[in-house]
Amino acid sequence: MLAVIGDLKYKKDIAKLLKDKNHTLPKSEDNLESTFKNFDRSRAAMALGLMGAKEYAPNLSILLRSPDADDKAGATLGLGYMCAREYISNIANLLDDDNEQVQVSALEVLGEFDATEYSKKIASLLNSRTGSMVIETACYTLARFNSKEQASELARLLNERFRKGYAAKALALLGAKEYAENIVQLIEDDDPLVRSDALIALGILDNKDYINKIATHLQDKKIFVRAYAAVLYYL
Repeated sequence: MLAVIGDLKYKKDIAKLLKDKNHTLPKSEDNLESTFKNFDRSRAAMALGLMGAKEYAPNLSILLRSPDADDKAGATLGLGYMCAREYISNIANLLDDDNEQVQVSALEVLGEFDATEYSKKIASLLNSRTGSMVIETACYTLARFNSKEQASELARLLNERFRKGYAAKALALLGAKEYAENIVQLIEDDDPLVRSDALIALGILDNKDYINKIATHLQDKKIFVRAYAAVLYYL
């Protein structure tokens, strides 16, 4: 809250939370204190970033090497908020982290930095067995970069159950009209969320070639799918 309202006179007090704890607690499912023991430190790092307190960037960079996921994610976002681009390679290294929260934070900051030099590395995550949040964020980061050269990698996901919707929208944002035929097939998917994602993608592409197929979903079983179909049909 202090960071949001921009009260900079408290940044030194917030920075005190970056210090190491004087005790270590074994992590366990029954010990919430141990599980979230660095949560305050991660929020302090983010707050300092929002405040633009770049004098603490070296302190945050140290946390990027912490074994704790909260430390790494908070420090990554903090460095992003304070536009500390000099640590971009350190942040990019976290794409290989084994924690989904850390990977997503790294992707978000690389997106903010417009770090298109890491497009190929980000695209490699699409074929990994990582969590859905990582895949979703990677898809939209590539779209944000306008990485048309990675369109074929995104298209590979159009056949994957929990990823096809993200891929369809990312391809549409890239203006990859060559995949419109593949995307239109998804409006017949069993999953209503995928059907709605496909309709959104066709809307982004402003493709009128499939208006008759879109019209059939004005009677879709799911009201939110009908709503997307109606927007496309009547516009």
